[in-house]
Amino acid sequence: MKKTILNLVSIIILISMLFTLTGCGNNETVEQNDNEDKKTSLFEKEEKITAENYGDKINYSANGIDDWKIFYNDGENIFIITSSLIPNSKVQDSIGLESRKNKYLGNYNVIWDWDNPEFTKYSGANSIDKGLAKKYQLEWIERHPDGTNLNMNVVASLFDANNWSAFVDSNYAESAIGSPTLEMFVKTWNEKYPNRKLYYSDGEYGYCIGEQENPTTNGVYGIEELKQDKLYNIAPEQLTDDGSGFTLASPNARGEDRVCSVGKSNVSLRDPFGDYEGVRPVVCLKSDVKLKNENGVWIIEGKSRNNNQQTQEKQPKENTVVEANTTTSNNTNINLSNTNSQVTENTEELKVGNTTIKYGTYTGIDAATGDTLVINKDGTATLNGTSYTYGVDSYNFAQDSSSPSYKEGIIFINDNGETAFSLYVASDGSLKDDPMGYVYSGN
Repeated sequence: MKKTILNLVSIIILISMLFTLTGCGNNETVEQNDNEDKKTSLFEKEEKITAENYGDKINYSANGIDDWKIFYNDGENIFIITSSLIPNSKVQDSIGLESRKNKYLGNYNVIWDWDNPEFTKYSGANSIDKGLAKKYQLEWIERHPDGTNLNMNVVASLFDANNWSAFVDSNYAESAIGSPTLEMFVKTWNEKYPNRKLYYSDGEYGYCIGEQENPTTNGVYGIEELKQDKLYNIAPEQLTDDGSGFTLASPNARGEDRVCSVGKSNVSLRDPFGDYEGVRPVVCLKSDVKLKNENGVWIIEGKSRNNNQQTQEKQPKENTVVEANTTTSNNTNINLSNTNSQVTENTEELKVGNTTIKYGTYTGIDAATGDTLVINKDGTATLNGTSYTYGVDSYNFAQDSSSPSYKEGIIFINDNGETAFSLYVASDGSLKDDPMGYVYSGN
């Protein structure tokens, strides 16, 4: 009997050893789990944002701006930036702007007014949320927490979340500021161009910038790499008064009224109270947002690439008729639809909601004084000579996802397929998008 039991034990041990050697039983489950872990790790590795991806397009849309690029990854959050200057019509007066009638010589430059009550409400570094400053790398206020120079009021207005909330799609983003800081710009630049690094150091009124550690100069000029890289250089070939570069949300050492900026081949300074440069909002995506690269464009998980603009800006409507077909920068189509109107050569008037307007020339009023808008019957339009296509659709003129104000409007699309501006018909018959306005002046 004992011998029989011992033989059975031997057989059981032998079978167990065979399972172990052949990879059967529990080890198969372990191996399968290992493979799943490897697949997950491989997926994460392939989709990780690195410096090589800085400048890649991403299918984000907010406040009528659909063209965004990857700007920086700090290891916790990914930051994206508008591909170019935003129209100054999308900049809130609450940052303390100079009168749009007096100094807005173009469509993109942003000029502050140090006597504007909206500007003087800021008290420099004390007006900046410390958590937001840390998130966007603004190191200056850690060492100068009581700075009250004019340039710090400009920085405070760029960090005022209320001024830039329209650029935050709360489904995917957690915050936005009006333009990148010098500190973040240098970090993203140095990761992408480790052989042409930039440095900054504290001066009396703000940062010195140079190509050596502890610089004492106000800027760096003649950077060839900057000329070629359209993530960082958005200045036109021929410099004009319509936004020759973009502002950085950091003070410059040149003076108490100077901030840092990026031009065609320089990272230096600007006078925010007179120079003709603009802003490029930076958005911080939520840390749990997942991205997938499709043919060089980063797609936000759960966000439609083809309907990117429509889902962010317009109310869905039923039984609509396609009126204008345009192409976006992602080579996808946007259909501008209108239930009640048609843009054809056979109509003399255009119906926008329950109101009918005339084709022809409209002259700017309010902040658009001096502008000339021409709306043609064939679905094309010009504003001060620049060409657009247009359609009629429901649009969020409040540009605020929390308190939207949808109404019928004319949506004007630029050559890149982006929404350039939108106008609704006011009760007096004028075309409006505060503070811009236009009245009919003839064919």
